[in-house]
Amino acid sequence: MASGDNVDRDRTDVVGPGRADRGTIDPDRRVRTSVRVHVLLGLGVLGVLANALPQLATGWPTNTSQWVLLAVGALADAVLVALSLDRLLVAAPGGWSWVRRLRWPVRLRVVVAAAVAIGLLAGAATAATNLWLRVDRLINGCPEPAGLRILTTPESLDPSRQLAGAYEQQTAAGNRGCRTVDVYVAAAGAAPARDALAGGWSTDALRDVGPRPDVWLPDSSLQVAELRALAARNGIAVPLAEDRTVAWSPIVVGIPGSVAATVRAPRNGVAWSDLLAQLTGVPGGLVRPDPGVSVAGQIATTALYADLAGARDSPRGVESRIARALDRGGYPLADSGPVLCRQRAPDAPAAAIVTSEQALTRFNRGDTLGGECAVAQDKLPPGPSLLAFYPSATPGMDHPFVRLAWDTGPEPDRPAGAAADFGRWLGTADGKQALLSIGLRPAAGFDITGPLTNEFGALPGAVFDRRPPDPAAVTAAMRRYDTARRTGRVLLAVDTSGSMGQPTRAGRTRLSVAAEGIRGSLALMGPADEFGLWTFPANTGGTGVRAPVPIGSRDTPVAGQPRTQATMRSLGVQPAGGTPLFATIVKGVQALGGADGDRIRALVVLTDGEDTTSGLTAQQVLDAVRDKGVRVFVVAVGEASCAGPVLASLTAATGGGCYQADFETVDTRLAQLFGVLWEGDGRVG
Repeated sequence: MASGDNVDRDRTDVVGPGRADRGTIDPDRRVRTSVRVHVLLGLGVLGVLANALPQLATGWPTNTSQWVLLAVGALADAVLVALSLDRLLVAAPGGWSWVRRLRWPVRLRVVVAAAVAIGLLAGAATAATNLWLRVDRLINGCPEPAGLRILTTPESLDPSRQLAGAYEQQTAAGNRGCRTVDVYVAAAGAAPARDALAGGWSTDALRDVGPRPDVWLPDSSLQVAELRALAARNGIAVPLAEDRTVAWSPIVVGIPGSVAATVRAPRNGVAWSDLLAQLTGVPGGLVRPDPGVSVAGQIATTALYADLAGARDSPRGVESRIARALDRGGYPLADSGPVLCRQRAPDAPAAAIVTSEQALTRFNRGDTLGGECAVAQDKLPPGPSLLAFYPSATPGMDHPFVRLAWDTGPEPDRPAGAAADFGRWLGTADGKQALLSIGLRPAAGFDITGPLTNEFGALPGAVFDRRPPDPAAVTAAMRRYDTARRTGRVLLAVDTSGSMGQPTRAGRTRLSVAAEGIRGSLALMGPADEFGLWTFPANTGGTGVRAPVPIGSRDTPVAGQPRTQATMRSLGVQPAGGTPLFATIVKGVQALGGADGDRIRALVVLTDGEDTTSGLTAQQVLDAVRDKGVRVFVVAVGEASCAGPVLASLTAATGGGCYQADFETVDTRLAQLFGVLWEGDGRVG
């Protein structure tokens, strides 16, 4: 009977509906059926909610196709998960038997089943959500990101662009691959940026600098202090909503690895005077970015002069040594980027270079230093090219994040959220890592790793002065620098060929616009500076030069007229003839004479076109101007271009430079250039 009972019991378990013995069905079966129905219905509701709510939390659909995708995706996800779980429980060996064998109460079994179902649902909902997002992106694309405009310095342009790229990627990572912000990074010298910000970003600023920025990333708080001081003097409200230091870069002296062994001084904590005394074994001497255009040059000069107080050297002696090294090595009078770029040339001497730790590590890594000056990693020599020495008592470059709060404009509130979010991101672990990756030390405590390691010439544990530079001390040092620096002997050659008679957008001729820019630059001359003017061509045949203003000091009259007045009168000619550009450059270098350690000898050529009548090749001109002790600068306007290899190579070979300008900005370009060549007022421009 026992065996028969077992057989009958097993048979009743499989009796189908409609049989007379349906009342003998195992109670657990009714529970399973009820649980199955309720769980599947619950999964359906949860599936819809789990798929739809995350999407609605990020924003309501903006068109019909998005609503359809949302509804279909949510329902399909719910049905898929419910049916999959149902088939799994029915088909799995043992099904619910393993739960019954645990002898759990029926209600607990329901809870366990629901928990498992919800877990599976969560995974499936995530997968379905990602699929829905991909489909939506394929159909509708990414929404237009918010615009964010950043202003920085020429020295920091390339690393700031890398930083902006990292931020854009971060916003895309949390938004289905769609960037929420589009960052535009522009650069301007410290003086133009300061004046534009203090003036409320006028029409002139739009023309000379570019679009009004939402964020300003200067190289140092010195620039912010200058802006505040200018605003206070002029009674201007400064639009600074947020100003805080986000990173540091110590000022270092980069010494070539090939001669570093001759410097018997510690790499960290050596006094400037002791380091200078050890540089006798460095054949190229000590070079420094020009303090007139470089914050690194300003801070280094301030610390250098302060350390000379008890030494036998003087600012004039130091400047004389630096000037000789700059001339001997053909280094440009520029910021750190062009100076380091010159160090990459095959004929560059082994010189010690004052720069920032960031610029040094980027140089050793082969990164872009401005323009096209970059080297592929596989073409770099083994080991760091420059080893960083960290002089003591030298403030670092405290890189600030400055958020601007403009109260005018068509969309005053649009960029505020993106700008503030960018600032917050810089304080996160990801933001600090991005700062480190471009060669900066995050302001707060952060593990310093590559690239600020020995591999790229840096000391990750270097101790340096983290106090912000003292604006008063820097101003005082720049006054001493103006007294100690060399004066200039400058010959300006102006193109007066026929094309310079063409009208500009303002309706004036090209020559008259250039003449006004020259007038403003002449005001920067110091009493000991020398200046002369040539115009070319000398005749309608397009040959020769005229020399209406011979080279002489600022206060020496010309034909009974003040030098500025004589210059402007000489530029009032009628443009005509071709362009003997190459012949003018060769003759100008010859007229300025040989090297003079007490003066900067410079030929400045303003032209709007290519050479048409000289009959000289670029190589002949290069051979004629190289190693003559005269720096050649070209201000290219109109159809003239610095993008080609001819003007760029000619000027670089002499330690000069080629500057692209248009007729709306030629006055600014000339002022920046002559501010470096002549006695200035110590401001960074």
